[in-house]
Amino acid sequence: MKHKLFLLGALFLLLTVASCRQESDALYSYGQNDELRFQEANESYAGEFKLFWHAMNQNYPLWDYEREFGFDWDAAYDAFLPRFEALDQRLENGEEITDEEYQSLLDDLVRPFHDSHMIAIFKNHATDNDITADPRALRIYDREDFSVAVDFYPDLSYYRNEGRVSRYQSASTITASAIEMYPDYAEKGMALSSCVIDDGVAYLEFSEFNLYFYLNKDEDFFPSAPQSVLALNQTVVDTWNNWFSMIQEMKKNGTLKGVIIDLRGNTGGLVPDFRYVIGALIPQDSSLQIGYHREKNGVGRYDYGPLLPDVRPSLSDPHETITEPIVVLTNCLSVSMSEVTAMSAKTLSNGRVVGKRSFGALGGLIDEPESYSYIYAGCIGEKGKTPVYVYLPMCASFSMDKKSYEGVGVEPDIEVDFDKDLFTATGRDTQLERALQYIETGD
Repeated sequence: MKHKLFLLGALFLLLTVASCRQESDALYSYGQNDELRFQEANESYAGEFKLFWHAMNQNYPLWDYEREFGFDWDAAYDAFLPRFEALDQRLENGEEITDEEYQSLLDDLVRPFHDSHMIAIFKNHATDNDITADPRALRIYDREDFSVAVDFYPDLSYYRNEGRVSRYQSASTITASAIEMYPDYAEKGMALSSCVIDDGVAYLEFSEFNLYFYLNKDEDFFPSAPQSVLALNQTVVDTWNNWFSMIQEMKKNGTLKGVIIDLRGNTGGLVPDFRYVIGALIPQDSSLQIGYHREKNGVGRYDYGPLLPDVRPSLSDPHETITEPIVVLTNCLSVSMSEVTAMSAKTLSNGRVVGKRSFGALGGLIDEPESYSYIYAGCIGEKGKTPVYVYLPMCASFSMDKKSYEGVGVEPDIEVDFDKDLFTATGRDTQLERALQYIETGD
């Protein structure tokens, strides 16, 4: 009898433990400050972990992808909950729990995730400080090409001095003086340059995908801006127009050799910018399927919808269709829309990616946190308000061959190392020169 009772007790204990991480059939509003959902997290480390575990279980759009890497979320619950509970015990005993110690634990927790938009912020109850765990940073620091990419920004000075550059134009709304003049530039600013290289290659580089703010004729994103700001905005428009008009002129007179879009170090940004970059090179009023996307359609861990075509529109303004080589330059700090652009180039018969593998952050994002409560995905908590806040994409992205590049990056068609020593000593850019070689020779 005692033996049977022991077995029943053990079974009950097992069921009780398992039920702690049982998937819920209710859609909880983790994207908002729901007092009931966050109550335990407000009081304990274990509460923070359990909130994070359950919310990620319901909201994360890449669990099947993580499974391919051997990431077991149930095993993570069993491994990490005791570590967070131990912190609660130490806090109750009056022991010190430093931010550095909590940082190390959170890094261990998030390190396996491959989503490269993800940022997790937990409150250290002992110090009342917010601790940020960033799996993207943990991953990128381990890349061998990170050290040469981190301080690099495209510079054509060497080629300009050699007389190989013409019609050079540049603009920037992200200087300290510009942001001081107009604080909105902190969000809407960008730097870019355009020119012709070697009498036939139209070159464009820019720091982030914010072109839509400046080039969209149907919306005014600077309604209260003074004339000085509007004049600075016009320099951005003029620099892009310089690139676009050069392409049109050279295409029409038969001197266009190719196009280079330099996205090394570009941090990404607005999806509608597609039409002003790749969309300005494909047929007018057309569209291009660049891959697929997929959303969650239920609260279960693997409740995902079907793969849907990811189709982007071209530029509607009259323009030539470019059949000459189109090269996108990338490095490990080409992020998000930079990677979407690189992936788009790969779908074109005349498109190539040159440089190094990109960052690995392609999941779709939305700007309205209130939407998360009914799309089964997205952020957890409210930044600065809840003890746990996690920034997440709303959907997963895939290439035309239905492959995910999340946490890995888009591979170049032609891999080229950046010779930092040569660039520092002379200004010569090995990756740019390889792109020019491809355009010239097709090899």
